[in-house]
Amino acid sequence: MKTNIYRSMLKGISPAILLVEAATGSKIDFKRQVSEITGHEIAQIGVVTTRHIRTNGVESVLFVGFLLDIYKQLTASEKQLFENVLADCNISRTQGFRAIAVWRLLGSKLATSPKLMRWFVPEALKMLCEARVPDAARDEAMALAAERKLINIKVATEICERHAVKNTHESTASVQKNARVTANKTDKKMAAMQSVGVTALEQPIKKPLGLTASAVRLIVEFKGKRLDDDVSKPVLAKVIAATKRMLSDMEDRYAAIDTQQLQEVN
Repeated sequence: MKTNIYRSMLKGISPAILLVEAATGSKIDFKRQVSEITGHEIAQIGVVTTRHIRTNGVESVLFVGFLLDIYKQLTASEKQLFENVLADCNISRTQGFRAIAVWRLLGSKLATSPKLMRWFVPEALKMLCEARVPDAARDEAMALAAERKLINIKVATEICERHAVKNTHESTASVQKNARVTANKTDKKMAAMQSVGVTALEQPIKKPLGLTASAVRLIVEFKGKRLDDDVSKPVLAKVIAATKRMLSDMEDRYAAIDTQQLQEVN
């Protein structure tokens, strides 16, 4: 690694690029580079490092909230699919709903003003996006961030208290409830919009999706293994039988739709 990675950071080169370059370097390279850095540069690198870590943390929350939100809307009629994604990603319902709340309430502002991200600590951002916190508190936090003031947990707590929000350190159950309330506020509006134009024949076809997903997940989880060694035969027999019934039911419903469309044409 010929270039000094520390000085590259000070020049504003993306950490993602530097990560790949650093991964190919040797320990000797780093020792040499460290010896070249002055005390003043060490202080500057500390500031840059903190900024990147905070920004990355906020971006991660927004990214998770965005992906969970759009999938939650997609699977509104099959809630188990959403639960499956949370389980597969090892994300608790509490943290999942809190991330969705951050995305829905502040995603548009933060995504379009990336420089503001560096002034938020992710956990403080989640606190500010709880259902009981008014918009005025979030507006105050954004204004402070625009003035380059760090919004950590302590500052977020003070902002909430100024807006008559008490007991900011709640139990897990309370946090989860608040997060769900925030996420569900827009769910009702979206559900009403999605219901427009859906015919009676189209709705029942969505019901077997949960079973289909379960069967697919079973196949994926045991891909490359001998199923008879990892799953009991009675369980496999039930899955196969249920899948056959599901497919048969879907074929009948599709046939019904085709018949209705032919009748409408004639």
